Amino acid sequence: MNQRIKFLLIVLFGFTGFSALSQTRYPIPEVYTNIDYDDQGKMYFQSGDVRLYEDISKSDYNLENMMGRPRGTEKGIAFDFGIPDFSGTLYYGFIPFEDSKYPLPVYFKSVSTISKGKTNINLKRMAGKYDMIGWEKSGRGTLGYRVTGKNGAILYDGILSFTATPDGFKVAPTIIEGPFVNLVTDTSVTISLKTSEDIDVVVKTAGREFASAGKKTRHEILVTGLQPDTEYDYTVEAGGFTQSYTFRTAPVPGSRKAFTFAYASDSRQGKGGGERNIYGANSYIVKKMMALAASRDVRFLQFTGDLIGGYLSDKDQMNLQYANWKRTIEPFAHHFPVYVGTVS
Repeated sequence: MNQRIKFLLIVLFGFTGFSALSQTRYPIPEVYTNIDYDDQGKMYFQSGDVRLYEDISKSDYNLENMMGRPRGTEKGIAFDFGIPDFSGTLYYGFIPFEDSKYPLPVYFKSVSTISKGKTNINLKRMAGKYDMIGWEKSGRGTLGYRVTGKNGAILYDGILSFTATPDGFKVAPTIIEGPFVNLVTDTSVTISLKTSEDIDVVVKTAGREFASAGKKTRHEILVTGLQPDTEYDYTVEAGGFTQSYTFRTAPVPGSRKAFTFAYASDSRQGKGGGERNIYGANSYIVKKMMALAASRDVRFLQFTGDLIGGYLSDKDQMNLQYANWKRTIEPFAHHFPVYVGTVS
């Protein structure tokens, strides 16, 4: 069972998308008599006298660009989306981690216009009565931001942490994915997360500390020595910032104690506006499913296939869609595992 769960976890949190087919010359099954490679190694489909070649184009809509390459300025944060003709709107607001079990950004009353692929936000305007996280006193905080295109389509939901000094602001090491609860057993759990740069991460729970294996961006921290069927508080420390959540261990193997789990599938981008399509994922419905699962105190959620819109040859573009899906489940997956697999 544990090996099966581990496989499902890798599908969700280790997946990076498919490379364009032309990058590797994969063998073509003989039943496809009208598909072949030309002398340059490019795959094509033969339709009569016409050759239709695979699409290996790259998209500007990828995860690196939509994250915006944030950097600190004297007054706040500057973003560069790396697309000279990109225009849209940036929404932003503080994330009050200590005020909610399922923290989300509280968007500021003002927005920032994206023009020629760039924009700036003024954090000094978010002082005084707007400082809901106490950044003026602590000199640090975390911000959520939403990138939309010129037609209003939501393209990406990002997170960044910052520090403030008399000379201005700096972007700090940030947990940009997670933390997620994974691989739950009766005596252990794995906490996984991704950081914006190589740093050490520590998980504190049950009066002990568990550290990541050196400075890295992808962290999978095994927590052991736990009691079965017990709820624990845990705190993740990363780059001088902390986040605190809960998890519950599994019952002893063979236990007959009843429990609840949830099942769902097919969350590809929906039709219509708003969060029914956050670039590849039907975030509106997924958030409702996760909230319902949390309200029923589920022990885990099994999600079977079709997470995102997909049908892409550019893995970086697909990574953006997967990042949006993971951001959608994130507030709830801090507390219980989501196991993802495929239907065969």
